[in-house]
This record gives sequence, structure tokens and C-alpha cells, in this order.
Amino acid sequence: MKSEEKVWLTRRAEFSAAHYLTAPGGRADAVHGEEVRRHGHNYLIELTVAGPVDPLTGMVVNMSEIKKGIAAFLDLFDHKSLNDDTGFFADTPPTVEAFASVAWGWFVSRFRSARPARLRLWEDERTMGEIESEAPPPPRGAALTRVYRFSASHRLHAPGLSNAENERIYGRCNNPRGHGHDYALEVTVQGTPDPGTGRIVPVGTLDEIVSRTILGRFDRRDLNEDKDAFGEVVPTAENILRVFWGLIEPSLPAGTLYRLRLVETRDNQFEYYGPET
Repeated sequence: MKSEEKVWLTRRAEFSAAHYLTAPGGRADAVHGEEVRRHGHNYLIELTVAGPVDPLTGMVVNMSEIKKGIAAFLDLFDHKSLNDDTGFFADTPPTVEAFASVAWGWFVSRFRSARPARLRLWEDERTMGEIESEAPPPPRGAALTRVYRFSASHRLHAPGLSNAENERIYGRCNNPRGHGHDYALEVTVQGTPDPGTGRIVPVGTLDEIVSRTILGRFDRRDLNEDKDAFGEVVPTAENILRVFWGLIEPSLPAGTLYRLRLVETRDNQFEYYGPET
């Protein structure tokens, strides 16, 4: 039975906060060491939502809703003392695990159309708290990822909507003259490495496929002008991934393509695991 097709959207944001860690029975020093002293971190939060792509708008959810939700979250915690300026840690010390749980509950209770699927909260480059409710399928065997970069412009405009509706939904992305991005496309293949070469797919083969099907066609181009690819769909990041999957997958052995990940900006990232997840 086919499962629901999904695209995964991730929005990132940085903020700063102070905290100190406690423990019952006077054991704080033994449990937390130097963390018992008041100190601060530059936190990085990554919120991922997942769902099917709306055929009219080409989006899982309007990214502006995610941005507004994260902005409201930052209003609670940015440049605050987690212990003293919020009421979330009255009964537990604000470890990164506890903070991730608080953040997860906050987002789940406030989003309506978006469905949180994963939250990652980085305290520093070595320490992260993570919660997942709808983890992507794991790769079969080993996985190899190659990163490719291209530049393209697009305009987000759904023909089935009025001009006013398009402007309301897409905002500045509805600019009639378009806008552009330096995209990073991560192509991940899965499988058992060949015992002779040690590769799932030869890197040169993968590079040739992506160069032929994607880079040569879309780099330094206006995506809206490619009617064969985007004549029927709005060239949102979600639809770009679906179109690219359809172009790359037939050139690889069946079942080899595992994931496409598109980095549109530093803070906006999208993942697609194929038409059946």
C-alpha cells in the first residue's frame, strides 16, 4: 500500500540565552560540573515540518507561518535567562534535552496547518537535543551524498489563484520579475557498496547524471520558462525536488535514489524521499 507522499521543510534560527544547571540533593557540581555556573550559549534551533504538497500552491505549508512561529518562540527565550526569565524550567534544569522538549511542546500546541516532524536544538557545535515524531525512512544499506550547486530564478504564482491571493500567499516571492537563489542540491543514494569498487554508485556516474539532467538544464536559468518541467506546477522548493527526482531517478538503478535535499537559503531547507515514503 502506498503511503502519503511528503516533503520535509526545515527552518533554522539562532538566538542567545543564559542558564545554569541544578540537581537535587546538593549533587549539582558532581552531575554538571562547570555548567552549574551561570553562562550562555548561542543556540541554533532547526524546526522541521512534513506533509503532502498542496497541488494548488505547491507548498506543504506557507513558510511565513513557520517563520512567525519561530519569531514568537524567540520572543520568549532570546537574550533571556532560561532559569529566571521564563516559567518553563521551574521543575527541571534547562539542559539542552529539557529545552528541546519544551520547544517541541510549544510548537506542537501552536501550529495548526503545519505538522512538526522533527526539532533539533544545538547548544554548541558538539551538543544537540533532538525530538522526532515522523522520522524519515532509514536508508537501505549504506548511503552516499554528493552536493551540487546551481543558480536559478523563479516566480511563485499559482494560475488557479487571483492576483490578490497570490500576493497574500507568496508575498515578495510573487514579484512579477522573479527573484533567485544560489541553491545547494544534495543527492543521496543508498544500497550495498560494490565489493570491488567500494561504491554504491561511481561518483563520476552520479556527477554525470546530475550534470546532464539538472545542472545543464536549470543552472543560470529562469525555472518558470521551462514549461516542460514547471508548466503545470508552481516552482516552489517542494515542487523543484519532485521534478528533480523524476529527472534523476530513472538514470539510476531502481531503488538507489534515497533522498534529495535542497538548501534554498541558509535558514530554509527541504527534503524529499520520493513519491512513496
